[in-house]
Amino acid sequence: LLEKTQLLEERNFIDLLKKRAGDIKAMILTGFFTDTMEVGTDILFVGDIKSMAVAKAMRDFEKFLNHAIRYTILDEKEFSERREIGDRFLYSIFEAKHVFEVDELKLG
Repeated sequence: LLEKTQLLEERNFIDLLKKRAGDIKAMILTGFFTDTMEVGTDILFVGDIKSMAVAKAMRDFEKFLNHAIRYTILDEKEFSERREIGDRFLYSIFEAKHVFEVDELKLG
């Protein structure tokens, strides 16, 4: 029952982020959400993201989970540049188990 409650809360959290975080072009879950802790982030946002809205949602969700969530925000230009040069951080995300919650950039 506790696991189902957490899954439902995760789904609500993701839906809230999609509504309030801005113009999300890509949202990739990894790390905590996929049990691959060797990755340097739990959520990668790409787009014109409202960092204050994300920070507030993260604080609330972390309180519910009693666990810190690591997240990274990149605009499309920085994401493209880092992807083009084979950035190690991005490479580690795409090589690890990950889930696309938003994929307007057709990455997956």
